[in-house]
Amino acid sequence: MHLVRFIVKTRGLEIYSKPNPSAGLSAHLPYDECVGIKTRTRRHIDMKQLTFLLLASVAISVMGCGGAPESSSDLRSDASADASAWLTEFDQARALATEKNRPILMNFTGSDWCPPCKQLKNDILSTKQFAKFADEELVLLELDFPQRTPQPDKLKQQNEELSETFKIEGFPTLVLLDSQGNELARNVGYMPGGPKRFVEWAEAAQQK
Repeated sequence: MHLVRFIVKTRGLEIYSKPNPSAGLSAHLPYDECVGIKTRTRRHIDMKQLTFLLLASVAISVMGCGGAPESSSDLRSDASADASAWLTEFDQARALATEKNRPILMNFTGSDWCPPCKQLKNDILSTKQFAKFADEELVLLELDFPQRTPQPDKLKQQNEELSETFKIEGFPTLVLLDSQGNELARNVGYMPGGPKRFVEWAEAAQQK
């Protein structure tokens, strides 16, 4: 299965997904996550519109779609610690989850090309609050679908098979499994609200 950069709009959030050949759409049309404007649907844009787009882009790049920046207590954790916490092999994650009786957080992502995936990592997955919660409560599994970063064939095959098994249609997708591998919850697209919102989502899913 080959996933390509095709952008769709779902409930006001940008996700990257597989194209639908039956829809007859061959070109991907980039959307601005917050402003919601197709950037290539009009050939002629007057100066007022252009000025608005430029100002909106600057504002988004500074603030992000989540609104106000995180507090100092939510600043990003050390990059090396963050990277070491994520496993990449499903069997290893299942074994660890069974041993510790913890749920597995699966992050289906396109790390080197998908803007909302990068924003999710920056705003939630790389924060100290997330790292503390995950260290105490979760087993982390990253399932990456990069376009430029080389991957071993075995890892590619595993990720593609898991994408089919869990019917992944867009990036990013977070899937929370119990220690036996049963799905508890999923979130497709960027999750606004920062690490606090993520913790609430994960805790609520385990109480169902």
